[in-house]
Amino acid sequence: MLTFVGETGQTIYAQILGGAVQWWNLTTAAFESYDSANWSAYTIGMTEAGASGIYSGPTPALPNGSYTVVYRRQTGNDAATNDLAVAAEALVIGAGARLAEATVGVAS
Repeated sequence: MLTFVGETGQTIYAQILGGAVQWWNLTTAAFESYDSANWSAYTIGMTEAGASGIYSGPTPALPNGSYTVVYRRQTGNDAATNDLAVAAEALVIGAGARLAEATVGVAS
């Protein structure tokens, strides 16, 4: 499970980046080179637990490896390329399971 902690009442989504800046496409379940037309296919919706400011979303079935998870604050009705990245974390997958994570950046 992906988890983000922030202010309550936001619309937060996550995106997963792989090596050589490849974007995880949820529709094709594969990494690909960035294509702005596929922005919505790169987004993993997150749900806030009540009014706690704790948001969670599913971790896709990724191949073993090291990835970057970018969390973004949605400002309009749909996810958009100009949505602000509010945090990022390293994600390591091994044997089909999440092994490690570390927050690597936070924006205000």
